[in-house]
Amino acid sequence: MTLQKSTSQIGGKYRDIIIAASLFVIFDLLVLILNFYTSFEIAEDATAINLAGRQRMLSQGMTKTILQLANSKELHAQALAELDTTSKLFDTTLYAFTQGGSTRNTDGTDITMLASQDREAADLLKAAWVIWTPIRTHIHQLLDDPNNLESLSATVTLANAKNLELLKLMNQLTTRLAVLAQQKAERLRLFQSIGMVLVLINFGLLLLHFLKKLKRSDAATEEAKKETDEILSTVNEGFFLVDEDLNLGHQSSTAMTRILKREIIPSSPFLSLLKDKVSQQTLDTAHEYIKLLFTKRIRENLASDLNPLLKLEIDLSDYAETQDIRYLNITFKRVQAEGKISHLLGTLADITDQVRLEVLLKTAEAKSKDEMELLSRILQSNPLQIKEFLLGTKKLLLSINTLFEKSKTDSDYLEIINQSLPAIHKLKGDASVIGNDVFVGMVHEFELILKTTQSGGRLTPRNLLPVTIHINTMLSKINMVSTIIDRISKLVPIMSESPSIPRNIQWQEDFNRLKNKICKDLNKVADIHMNTVNLDMIEDSCARRIHDICIQMLRNALVHGIEHAAERELSGKDNTGKINISIIAQHETTDVIIRDDGRGLAIDKIRQSLLKNKHYTREQLAEMDDKAIILSIFSTGVTTAAELTEHAGNGVGLNIVKQAILDLGGRLMIGSRISRYTEFRIIFSNVALHSNAGVIAA
Repeated sequence: MTLQKSTSQIGGKYRDIIIAASLFVIFDLLVLILNFYTSFEIAEDATAINLAGRQRMLSQGMTKTILQLANSKELHAQALAELDTTSKLFDTTLYAFTQGGSTRNTDGTDITMLASQDREAADLLKAAWVIWTPIRTHIHQLLDDPNNLESLSATVTLANAKNLELLKLMNQLTTRLAVLAQQKAERLRLFQSIGMVLVLINFGLLLLHFLKKLKRSDAATEEAKKETDEILSTVNEGFFLVDEDLNLGHQSSTAMTRILKREIIPSSPFLSLLKDKVSQQTLDTAHEYIKLLFTKRIRENLASDLNPLLKLEIDLSDYAETQDIRYLNITFKRVQAEGKISHLLGTLADITDQVRLEVLLKTAEAKSKDEMELLSRILQSNPLQIKEFLLGTKKLLLSINTLFEKSKTDSDYLEIINQSLPAIHKLKGDASVIGNDVFVGMVHEFELILKTTQSGGRLTPRNLLPVTIHINTMLSKINMVSTIIDRISKLVPIMSESPSIPRNIQWQEDFNRLKNKICKDLNKVADIHMNTVNLDMIEDSCARRIHDICIQMLRNALVHGIEHAAERELSGKDNTGKINISIIAQHETTDVIIRDDGRGLAIDKIRQSLLKNKHYTREQLAEMDDKAIILSIFSTGVTTAAELTEHAGNGVGLNIVKQAILDLGGRLMIGSRISRYTEFRIIFSNVALHSNAGVIAA
C-alpha cells in the first residue's frame, strides 16, 4: 500500500505525461542507436564499394600501362612510374579487403579497413589473389629490370590472358558489396518502422487516457472561459498581458483589435502590434522601458514617468484612401506571483478625441493671439501706410496666382518664380518698414517656399501646391487685416485721414524701424544719420524707387557691413555702428549716398562665394579684376551670407537696387576699405523734381 502510494506521488498530476514521455524517449533512443550503428556500417560499405570500383579501373590501368611499355619507348620512364604506383595501390587495397589494413581512399586520404566477413565476397577476393599473385610477381620483375625484354614479354602475355578475368572478379566484388549495403539499408528501415509503430501505440494509449481527463475538465474550463470572454468583450479599453520576453499573453480584450485594427496573436511580440505604425526610435525606447518594469529594484511609480507610450501618435491608415491618425495611451502594471514579477498588465486607451480637442483649443488660442498681435501692430502703425502695403501685396499675389493658372509648362513656371522672387524680397522689406513682424514672417516663408520650389527639379502643378496654398493663406490674412482696419477707421474716423508728414521724417521713421528690427534679430547696435535736401520735391514715382534702394542698401549695411560689438572693439571702433544716408536733390542731379563704418567689402570672400555657388569658374574669376568682383554682388543669386535667414542669403536685395538704378538712369560708384567703411554713391540725372513756387534749393 505504501509502495503504491509512493509510486502514484511520483510526478504528481504530471505522472502520466512523465511515463509517456519516458517511453517515447526509450523508443527513440533505441531507434537512434540502431540508426547510428547501421548508418555507420552503410557508410563503411559505401567506401568499400568505391574502392572496389577503383580496383576495376586500376586493373585496366595496369594492363594499359604494360601495353604502352611494350609499344612505346618515348614514354618508358613515365609508364614505369605509373605502373609502380598503380600496382602498389591495387595490391594494398586488395590486401585490405582480404585481411584488413590500411590503404589510400578515393579522396587521397589514408583509411583503415576491416577484413570482409561475407563468405561470397571472401571467395571472390580469394580467386582474385590467385590471378593477381603471378601478375604482381612479373610486374615486380619488370620494375626491377625494365630493359629485360623477356620479362616485359611475359608480363604482357600474362596481363592479356588474365585481364578480363580479374576485371570480372572486381565487378562481381563491387556488385556483392552493393547488395550487402542494400540489405543493411532495408534492415534500417525495418527498425525505423518498428520504432514508429511503438511510438504511435504509446501515443494512442496516452491520447485515450488524456481524452477522458480533458472531457471532465472541459466543462469547468469552458465556463471559466465564457465568463472571461464576456468581461474582455465588454470593456472599452484594451487589456493584455506581456511576459518578460515582451510577448503577449493568451488573452486580451476585444477592444485591442478594434483600437489597433490588427489581429491580436497570442505569444507574439507585443511591439509587433506597433511596427510600421510608429518610428523605430519609439519602438526601441518602448522596449527599454518595458524591460525596465521587470527590474524589481526600480519603483513602479517612478518608472511610469518614463513611459514613451503616453499620448502615442499612431498611423492606422493602412491602405485606406483617407489618413487615420490616432492617439493612444498604453500603460502597464506589474503582476507578481510568489514575490516575482511574472507579467505586466497592459491597458490600451484611445484618447484621440481628447487630443484633437486639445489641438483645437490650442489652435483657437494661437489664432486669437495672432489676431491680437496683428491688431496691436495696426494700432501702433499708420493705418493708411498698412492699407497701401496690403493693397500692393494683394495685387502682387493675385498677379502671381493668375500667371501660374495660365501657365502649362515647366519653363513657364520657372520663369514666373524667377520674376516673383525680387518682388517678394522687396515686399519683405516693405513689411519690415511698416513694422509688422507677422507679415514679415509670412513673406519670408513665402520667399523660402519659392526658393525651395525653384531648386526642386521639374516643376508640375502638384509641386506648385505649397506656393498656391501659401498665397491663399496670405490673401486670407490680408482680407482679415483689411477688415480690421476698416472697422477701426469707422470707430476712429481720424485714423482714416491722411497725416501730413514730411517725407524726410517719414523715411527716417521707416529706416529706424527697419534698423531696430534687424539689430534686435542679429544682436547688433547701430545709429542712422540722415541728411536730405529737397526730398519732398522728388516726384512720387521716383521717390518710391529711391526709397526702395535705400531700404535694400540699409539692410545690406546692417547685415553684411556693421559688425557685432565684440568685433568692432577688436578693430578699435565704438560698439555702435554708424550708417549715413544722404539724399541731395538738385536741378540737374540727385545724389544718394549710403555709407557705413563696418567691415568693408572683402574681395576674397566675394570670390570664394562666387566660386562656391558656381556663378563663375576658377579660370573666369582669375581674369576678373576687383571692380568686376565687387559689381558681381548686384547679380541675382550672389550672396556672401553663410546661411539663409530672414534678412540675408537670398542674393536678391542688391539685384533690386541694380534694377531700380537702371530704371532711373543712375550711375553707381562704390568705395570701400577693409575694416573701415563701405560707401555706395548713386547719381541720378533723370529724377524729376516738383517746382515749389519756381524755387528749388541749390
